[in-house]
Amino acid sequence: MKFHVVNVYLFKDLIFDRGRSVLTIISLTAVIVSYLAASAMAEVFREFGSQPQTGSRNLLIVSDYALEPRQSKLDDSILQAAAEVVRQEFGPDSMLCAFPVIYRPLDINNRTILVMAVPREYLTRFQNLTLLEGILPENDDQVVVTQTAMQSNGWKIGDRLHIRDGNLLITGRAREETGTSVIWMTYSGGQKLFDAQSDFQIGVLQINASLNLATVQSYLEQDPQFPDGYSVYLEQQLNRRYTDAVRDIVNVAYIITALALGVIIFGTFNAISLTMAERKQDIAILQTIGFTSRMIRVFLLGRMLIQTLVAFCLAWGVMAIIVQNGLQYPLVLHAKTATLHLSLDTMLLGLALTILSASLGAWLPSITKSNQNLADQLRE
Repeated sequence: MKFHVVNVYLFKDLIFDRGRSVLTIISLTAVIVSYLAASAMAEVFREFGSQPQTGSRNLLIVSDYALEPRQSKLDDSILQAAAEVVRQEFGPDSMLCAFPVIYRPLDINNRTILVMAVPREYLTRFQNLTLLEGILPENDDQVVVTQTAMQSNGWKIGDRLHIRDGNLLITGRAREETGTSVIWMTYSGGQKLFDAQSDFQIGVLQINASLNLATVQSYLEQDPQFPDGYSVYLEQQLNRRYTDAVRDIVNVAYIITALALGVIIFGTFNAISLTMAERKQDIAILQTIGFTSRMIRVFLLGRMLIQTLVAFCLAWGVMAIIVQNGLQYPLVLHAKTATLHLSLDTMLLGLALTILSASLGAWLPSITKSNQNLADQLRE
């Protein structure tokens, strides 16, 4: 039997059984969308969790109950007490400086951007901020913006940002090692903007390069003079907390993709089994006009693959809409922007795995009796 003849029968059969074909395609589309969405999550969070580590000499003090810095609350007495413990144990030159940081995420232009307020003289000492263009803020209504935030919002030096009750002038463009999306301003400016008179979110101790950071951190946490209710992190460790959380999300996304592929196999298996059970006479007629047992299997496989390909194309369209919305509302965690996207490689891998899963599910019903003539199987 010629291949094009099989194709003619195949498409005629799909049109004849269009009701079930549509239902099958809709079901597969929903499952494939779940697979692609989970793959997109895994892809973006895998990249998100691979942010570069900093070479910082900073120890960060935050509330020990805080899942992220914005939930933390300190005052100057906590910071000075920690600084005094370090000086007493490691000497007066052990610490280069101690300063507070106001850490507040804000919704700006439908994007979450972090605002950090640091005393002007210490701006470049936190998160290795590097000024690329312009000048650092000289007064309370001036800000420096990282290039990530500038690019995502279309800002430039000289623009005015209307944040809360403030009218802030962008005076510089900066870069930091972690590639975060941040607006930097003076500490006094942050106090006015957020009405924060005495409290802040992060206390920073910058330690002399001659000392081992981990040793200072360990001593500080164990010293009875260190205030209760607060934790000390290396800057890299605080970043790693979010990396570890992201890895958990990636693992969940991988589980979802595996389950989605399993559902495709199970769904196609049931669909083909039901087709073979309900259409025994039709299959027998095909055999009488020259279709072999192998052709019947190829016919059923081709029928399912066409439905799968149509479902995948529909799922691709749905994901394009989801990704577009994700680009408009990127996720920001710990000042890092994670924008939902789906690369061509991931899409092609998804197509290959979907076809493989559907093929396996379509082929399995005939495996147990593959050595029998199909007509004998239908008489059982």
